[in-house]
Amino acid sequence: GASYTLTFPNNDGNANQFLQTNGSGVLSFADAGLSNWSENSGNLLPSNASYGIYLGTNSANSSSNPANLLNDYETGTFGTAWSVTGATLNAVNSPYGAYTKIGTMVIANFGANITTSSGTPTHYNMTALPFQSDGAAIGSGFEFGQTTTYMLCNVADNSSTAVLRKYDGGNIASAYLQATLVYRVD
Repeated sequence: GASYTLTFPNNDGNANQFLQTNGSGVLSFADAGLSNWSENSGNLLPSNASYGIYLGTNSANSSSNPANLLNDYETGTFGTAWSVTGATLNAVNSPYGAYTKIGTMVIANFGANITTSSGTPTHYNMTALPFQSDGAAIGSGFEFGQTTTYMLCNVADNSSTAVLRKYDGGNIASAYLQATLVYRVD
């Protein structure tokens, strides 16, 4: 039979550790698990915020922009800033903005009660999307307080301004607006 020598550590290790070898017979205690990851209340935490999880594949793509790597997810709220085209903005009441960002896609939900005078607004502009767009996108909006009218919501390439307009072009002086826009970022 083969003859070999194992060198054991001089302590008994910590709870949940295991014995590992360096390949030359020297044993030491080590923590079980993945390197560069820790666990907190059942949640995995990477040691570097740019690390991610590969989805739908059993091999890692080593390119600089892997298609199956989820390494960016966040949710939050954002302040909204409003202007109008074709009328005078009198008041912005109950503004809100919330978003979910998954990788390079952003889903932004926002709205406000907009009061105008001196004309009929042709566009409502929300100038504070949480991230600048990378390409144009179209979403939907709704004026739910007065006319219950659906609206078109869009953002231009390299912009953080969402524009809302009614499909028929006419808007009202006191609009209760809400919109959802899905767009890509860099």
